Amino acid sequence: MALVIGPGFIEGFGPQWVWRIALTLFGGVTYALAARASLLELRPFVGSERELRYRRALRPDIDSLFCGRNLDVRRRCAES
Repeated sequence: MALVIGPGFIEGFGPQWVWRIALTLFGGVTYALAARASLLELRPFVGSERELRYRRALRPDIDSLFCGRNLDVRRRCAES
C-alpha cells in the first residue's frame, strides 16, 4: 500500500505555515543529499582534470533533460 500525499496532507496538524516551512526545508535537504550522492557516484566516470570533469558530468544531465522534454512534448501532442 502506497502513501499518498495530497494537497490536504497537513490539514489538522497545527499551524500549517510551520509544516509548510518544515516540509520545504526537508525537501531541500534531501534533494541536496541525493544530488551529492549521485555526484560522488559519477566521480569515476568524469576523471580528475577540472575543466573536463565539469563537461563530462554535465553532459548526461543535459541529454536526459533534453530527451525527457522531447518525449513529454510528443506525448502531449499525441493526446491532443
